[in-house]
Amino acid sequence: MWHKLPESRVTVAVTITNMLAAMGFLISAVWVLWKIDNFEWKLGALTIFVVAFSLWVAILTSAARTEVFGATAAYAAVLVVFVGRG
Repeated sequence: MWHKLPESRVTVAVTITNMLAAMGFLISAVWVLWKIDNFEWKLGALTIFVVAFSLWVAILTSAARTEVFGATAAYAAVLVVFVGRG
């Protein structure tokens, strides 16, 4: 009934999925923040994206708490710089 997939194929599939999700978080956030004109709405959207990213990293990866914090801080820094330029 169920076929056993080699662990290496599963690892590659998970890695690709995580990479696409990370790229999607960054690209979609930049597009949304670019389209919003109101600064308060931009900050609200930024907050939503940062919280969603943090939850994704914490729940769907095997990252340690310090790695979650570091990744979230880096993601937030990129978005804050983008919002600051707009």
